[in-house]
Amino acid sequence: MNKNKLTKILLWLAISTLIITVFSESSPLYKLNPWSDANIYLTIGRDLLNGGKLYTDLFDHKGPILYFIYTIASCISSTSFFGVYLLEIICMYFFLSYSEKILSLFTTKRHIIGILTVTSKAFSYGGGSVEELFLPIFQITNYICLNKIIRKESFSSKECIYIGLFASLSFLTKFTLSGYFLGVAVCLIIYQFNKDKSKLLTCITYTFISFILVLCVSSLYFVINHNMNDFIDTYFRFNLFSYKSPNSLPVRLFAMCKAVLFYIKNNILLVSLSLLSILYSIIHFKKSYITLYILSTFISWYFISFIGSKFIAYYILPICIYIVFGILLLDNSKYKNAICIGISICCIFMSNNIKDLNRKDYVQHEFANIIGDSSFLVYKGYDQGFYMAAREMPGCRYFTTTNGWLPNYEEDTISCINEKQIQYLISIDNELDLPNYKLILSETYKYDSKNKIYRLYKRTEQ
Repeated sequence: MNKNKLTKILLWLAISTLIITVFSESSPLYKLNPWSDANIYLTIGRDLLNGGKLYTDLFDHKGPILYFIYTIASCISSTSFFGVYLLEIICMYFFLSYSEKILSLFTTKRHIIGILTVTSKAFSYGGGSVEELFLPIFQITNYICLNKIIRKESFSSKECIYIGLFASLSFLTKFTLSGYFLGVAVCLIIYQFNKDKSKLLTCITYTFISFILVLCVSSLYFVINHNMNDFIDTYFRFNLFSYKSPNSLPVRLFAMCKAVLFYIKNNILLVSLSLLSILYSIIHFKKSYITLYILSTFISWYFISFIGSKFIAYYILPICIYIVFGILLLDNSKYKNAICIGISICCIFMSNNIKDLNRKDYVQHEFANIIGDSSFLVYKGYDQGFYMAAREMPGCRYFTTTNGWLPNYEEDTISCINEKQIQYLISIDNELDLPNYKLILSETYKYDSKNKIYRLYKRTEQ
């Protein structure tokens, strides 16, 4: 490895560490990461590390790859988010380095400061989101495809295998991520057909085989644990049928278009820069395969992500992969660095997390001190770090509220609470009326910029 390459690796690694340390609540600078999604994933990762069965012992409905990733994080640290923090740094490193590689395809000028504008708002929602963890995979795929298109070369078998592997990992993590790869497939097929149609079938075959390979290897886990039905029921049936929108397709399409305004308002810097970058790329590259690639991946990703009429703040984060094209707009500007530094400063002040840097008053720790070593369950609320704060594992399958409808949630949870005589129950913005439980503490704390009422109930008889 030459000196320049090593210097570049160390530079991006240092920048990645700095950004994640400041912006992600998984960082040791933060007393707690209260974000519910990351806590749910880590709770399940801790359970798998202790021999639990995925989808059988604890219920959540994301794909198995995500929980395997969080199991790795739990191996690093099962009592904190330090493992997630290290994985975020790795993801940030590859995201930054491949953003630079993409820019190097179009210009010889350095854009280290410019690339920083891509980062802060994308890695500052809680920390450890699915979308965040897959940003490097999207950006690596972008580089593979754009590199071939610019060089006017056919896709090799190796590159088709990589694309198939990445697509399968995305499919087995969160269905909505697959929309991006659908767009990749459309552009790849059109490009390869026109470039050299004799190699098209070979590329499709290698992509399909690698896609199936990841699916088979992941399924092997469930075959060994004799719970394939739980995998199919949860990841496929639950996700496909519990989120069905009652609206017609035209109504949903209109809502998807209107959602752009919601996301611009909610994340004005990230979304505006990304949309302007896409617009600039259309004008700059005109009628080319590069334009086709950018439009097909963006439209397909956006359509698959939001056709179900669910619009949650962090769902939009993958849009930041397109900001690299907007940076080219500043290529010849003498104010390039000043503009990028200004945008980066705005990122800092607009971060969702940074306001919690000095926060120490967390209800999770307050409740954990009261609960001690007793059994408890988050009932009628999301896991926002209560199990981590108490260093405990949940005793019931439905240990947290889910976004979708579960027909047996109430019955199974109440049965588990009574059977195991759970000593404490925690609810969020819900009053419980259960026999043998009394309210002992009610506190109001901010979560996601909103006041939430946290209630702690104690069992009154054994």
